[in-house]
Amino acid sequence: MPIREGGVRDSNLGAWPFAVVLGSPQPGGGFSVACGGTLVSDQHVVTAAHCFPSLPAGTQRPVTHARVGDLDLQSTADGVTGQTVQVCDVSYIK
Repeated sequence: MPIREGGVRDSNLGAWPFAVVLGSPQPGGGFSVACGGTLVSDQHVVTAAHCFPSLPAGTQRPVTHARVGDLDLQSTADGVTGQTVQVCDVSYIK
């Protein structure tokens, strides 16, 4: 496994099947990352409360979608096509 600058190790495909990136799709196929989360079922992600702050009505949330199954968000040349799904509901657990 190669090590990139700064000691970061590249991950192998399928090494983190529960990892979720939270953010929003961008024009041209990019994805703006706001937070991360953990897939706990086929429809549920657990993340930190600060990923979904209370915002005034009509304000665009920084997290509108979840991206799963992608190896490199910056490249399509890695041969992996992740899946992006819209966030439908947010529940706060106290």
